Amino acid sequence: GATLHTYRYRSLPANAMGGTVLGGIKYRRNFETFMDPAKFGMFYAAAVMFRRHDVAPACKTLGIALKDADIFNPAHGMANHNQPNIPAALNCEKHRLEIELPGRPGRAGARIGPDETGPAAADADTVTSDTGEMFRSWRDKYGWIDTPRSKAVYGFFQQGAPLELKGLRCVIKTDFAAIAFTSLSDLPLAEASQILVTAVGRADNTGAEYNDSHTARYAMGHTPVIFEIIRAEFEMATCHRHLKVWSVDQDGAYTGLVPGEAAGGKLKFKIGETYPSIYYLITR
Repeated sequence: GATLHTYRYRSLPANAMGGTVLGGIKYRRNFETFMDPAKFGMFYAAAVMFRRHDVAPACKTLGIALKDADIFNPAHGMANHNQPNIPAALNCEKHRLEIELPGRPGRAGARIGPDETGPAAADADTVTSDTGEMFRSWRDKYGWIDTPRSKAVYGFFQQGAPLELKGLRCVIKTDFAAIAFTSLSDLPLAEASQILVTAVGRADNTGAEYNDSHTARYAMGHTPVIFEIIRAEFEMATCHRHLKVWSVDQDGAYTGLVPGEAAGGKLKFKIGETYPSIYYLITR
């Protein structure tokens, strides 16, 4: 939410993703989402997951109890753009967090100060939500979301190493990707006959130029915007005997039938080899 806070900063025509710069501040290009398939490509899956409440609320609520000094400290004023992170916020992927203002205690079952790590201290390398539906590894640089109607894997992957979710086995052959399976009905993925598969990774403008370490951009480039093809293999549990996997273009039109096999209560298919795209539709 903090990163994707705008679509564009102006409405003038543009010939590349990245857009305009405000006040000479170049980092604002990273905040724009327009024409960037690596960002807006996952919007459909994320919107359905959020609006349908696919991810369950946290079981436990943790309160971050602020004192007057935490709020009215001049050293933390707007003049200081480099405010330190709140260690307590590390718990946001484990429990529900609430900010408690001085004299206004909330409904949290437990409280910690903003400078305390709390339960997150036990998660030195990984963190799992108290619902068991979300996981992230800082050590291995990947994570997953595992719910009945929405599943996702994201981050950096070791080629050929399987990643097992409930009813879904993934082998990601691209080193960096974000992949989501979304039921397009109220049925869980194992029973759904309409499933959207989204696969995004790196994206950039044609002709963009960088330094050797890829930390500075010398030329923004131009359209068309190009995206990396994500290659992966999947084995998904399903109660349907006859399912097909279609590649779908940016306009929602079918572009080709992706080879797959539905047998023994499972659908097996690969993406990235035949009719590669960001979107794939599993249907009968």
